[in-house]
Amino acid sequence: MSDHQARIKKLQVRSHLRGTKEICELLGTFAKIHLINLDEKGVRDFENLLEFSDPEITDWLFGYASPPCHLSQIIESIIENYK
Repeated sequence: MSDHQARIKKLQVRSHLRGTKEICELLGTFAKIHLINLDEKGVRDFENLLEFSDPEITDWLFGYASPPCHLSQIIESIIENYK
């Protein structure tokens, strides 16, 4: 397994080990299906996103608050791919 593949696998696992069921479902599904196809910036942005709390991520995904500028693209990707 390459370093990139190991990193992707680690992020997929982290996506499923969140505090809330809804965020586990949203992030876990996105990671499983789309993470492998992201470029380095996308993977790094997703990795950074996982550092935030579930309530913050929920607010960004459901439009209750604006995400930080550096995460807006990955948030948009998650929303687009969940529809």
